[in-house]
Amino acid sequence: MKKELEDALRIAILSVSVKLETSETINWLSVHPSRRNSPTITKVQSDHHEVVADLVQTSFLFSIPMDGPMSFSTPHVSVHWALRFEFFTTPKNIDRARYEHPLLMEGRDKSEWVLPITVHAPPPGTPAARAQNERPFSLEPLWVHS
Repeated sequence: MKKELEDALRIAILSVSVKLETSETINWLSVHPSRRNSPTITKVQSDHHEVVADLVQTSFLFSIPMDGPMSFSTPHVSVHWALRFEFFTTPKNIDRARYEHPLLMEGRDKSEWVLPITVHAPPPGTPAARAQNERPFSLEPLWVHS
C-alpha cells in the first residue's frame, strides 16, 4: 500500500480540461429511425483548459446559461448536465530530472472523470425566473399612431 501511494505522489498533473455539457437522450422507442444509432445529442455549454504543470492549485467558474434547460426525464426524453474533466498526467515511473519542463515529457497519460450535476428551475419571483417569462424582444412598434 505504501509503494502505491508513493507511486501516485510521483505522478503530476500537466494540464486539465473541464467542460460543462448537456446531453439530451431520446428513448429508443421514441427516436426517429434515422437517429437510432445516435439517440443522444451532447452540447458543450462552456469549457476551460489550463496548463497546470507549474501550479499548486487552480480554479474555474461556469454559469448555467439563462436559456439552459433544467434537468428532467420523461418516458420519451431526458436532459442531463455534467462536468467532464480530462487530466493529462506524467507517466508512472518516469525520471523527471531528464526533462527541462514537465510538458516536454513523452507518453503522457490521460484520465477522465464525469461529474453529473442537477440543474433546477429558478424559484418563482427571482430575476432568473422573471427573465424566462418576459416577452421576447420585438421590432414591432410599441404604439400605434392615430
